[in-house]
Amino acid sequence: MQQLDIVVCTKNNEDTIQQSLQRILAYASPSRIIVIDGLSEDRTAQLATAMGAQVHTDNGKGLGFARNMALHLAKTSIVGFVDADAYVQSNFLDLLGHFNDPSVAAASAGTIYGYGNPPLQKFHEWMLQTGVQDVGFVSTLVRRQVVLKMGGVREDLPAYEDWDLYNRIIANGYKWIWDRKVVTLHPQSLRGFLWHARRWGKGARKSGVGRKRFLRDFLASPLWALKLSIRVHPLHAVYYPFLRLEYLLGSLEG
Repeated sequence: MQQLDIVVCTKNNEDTIQQSLQRILAYASPSRIIVIDGLSEDRTAQLATAMGAQVHTDNGKGLGFARNMALHLAKTSIVGFVDADAYVQSNFLDLLGHFNDPSVAAASAGTIYGYGNPPLQKFHEWMLQTGVQDVGFVSTLVRRQVVLKMGGVREDLPAYEDWDLYNRIIANGYKWIWDRKVVTLHPQSLRGFLWHARRWGKGARKSGVGRKRFLRDFLASPLWALKLSIRVHPLHAVYYPFLRLEYLLGSLEG
């Protein structure tokens, strides 16, 4: 089996870090687990150390900085990224098969955000079923030297650093595979997902995504809310427009 360093970027995740690391150890057989801690104020760093992870700090410089720091600390040619509040499943290493193609620079599992929260869980299950692409660093393998050659991960983005890298990978003639057969569970509250949406919108705008896109999606959200309330969950009649509003507000902040 190919050696694989796994990176976990974290901040104040004491409620989830142990289960996340347990699943990584069970299903990914990593050479090392490298934890980059963003000055957690809880027991996150101590719990990770107790589980055998190599813990470093990014001194509060942000997620993009933490990911780049990890790429330089890692030694293996393929490096995994798993969020500290995400739970990989038994087939996670199936992603390695995509790297038999030398043009593949990254491969992501599908993510069920809001696992255990019916409106969000059903929404992201529907996205997987309908093939709506959702690449990201939640549970992803990357070809380390290829990513470093492209300048690594942008360190100035509060979020959207994964999609920014995706766009550069595609522009440079490489592939980022999204594998719907490999699924990672990501428990999240409705409020937490709204917070995530605002940060994502802020990062996207800072990365250069035009505000018109967010305004267009917000204006179209009532129609989509009706469709989603019928196809996915009734709560989306109200929730989905608020979600699109958070993306728009984040883009205005960005």
